[in-house]
Amino acid sequence: MMNIVNIVGLFVLGLAMPLVAIAAPGDDVTIRVMEMNEHAADAVTRHIELPDVASDRGKEQSERGLNTANTARSKEHEKEREYENEAEHENEMEVEREIENEVEREIENEVEREIENEVEREIEHENSSEHSDKRNEHAK
Repeated sequence: MMNIVNIVGLFVLGLAMPLVAIAAPGDDVTIRVMEMNEHAADAVTRHIELPDVASDRGKEQSERGLNTANTARSKEHEKEREYENEAEHENEMEVEREIENEVEREIENEVEREIENEVEREIEHENSSEHSDKRNEHAK
């Protein structure tokens, strides 16, 4: 039931709006409805002069709209630049982390090589000591 009332209300409002627009006081606008078989392409495409008041109001509203759009665009560009700067900074930080990790790996590898070399020297020293002891035993 509520839907029917809403639909009827909108229908009546739709019919009444053109009458209100036509009867608006202070406007010097003449509207003529063209017949279905009437062809007046020139009348439709010709330049229509608006009253100065409408023009000034339109300019003000247009200027406000442009200012709002430009401000939004500027903020969007600023956000994009911030995002690009953050992304660039994150990339730089990632490169620094990779370099630090590589340096740490190199240090670890160098320490491992030194340990391996030390172990090899100890083994060689033990082998040469054993070899020398065996030669001394054979010589006796």
